Amino acid sequence: MMFPGRIHNVAYESVLEDQERETRRLLDFCDLEFEQGCIAFHETDRSIKTASFMQVRRPIYQSSKNRWRNYERQLAEVARTIGVQVVRPVTISRVSGDGRLSGP
Repeated sequence: MMFPGRIHNVAYESVLEDQERETRRLLDFCDLEFEQGCIAFHETDRSIKTASFMQVRRPIYQSSKNRWRNYERQLAEVARTIGVQVVRPVTISRVSGDGRLSGP
C-alpha cells in the first residue's frame, strides 16, 4: 500500500450511496469539522471562479456513475505501465514485482 494512513480513498459510487457518511469520513481523516454546507455545497451564494462552476451549482448527480468503464481498457494500459492494477469499481492497487497485489 502506498503511503499507508496518509491517503484517503473515496469511491464515487459510495458518495452517491451516502454522501453525508462519505463526507464525514473524509473530514474525519483530515481532522476537520463537519458543516452542513459540505453536503449542500450547491446552495452557496459565493462566487465560484473555477472551470467546474456549473457543477458546483448542482447537487451530486448519478449520471457519471460507472462512466469510468468507457475507459477501462485505457486505464488498464496506464495502470500496467505504472505498476498498478485497476480493481473494480475504480480502486487502483499497487502490484508487486511478482504480480501480487500489495493493497488498495
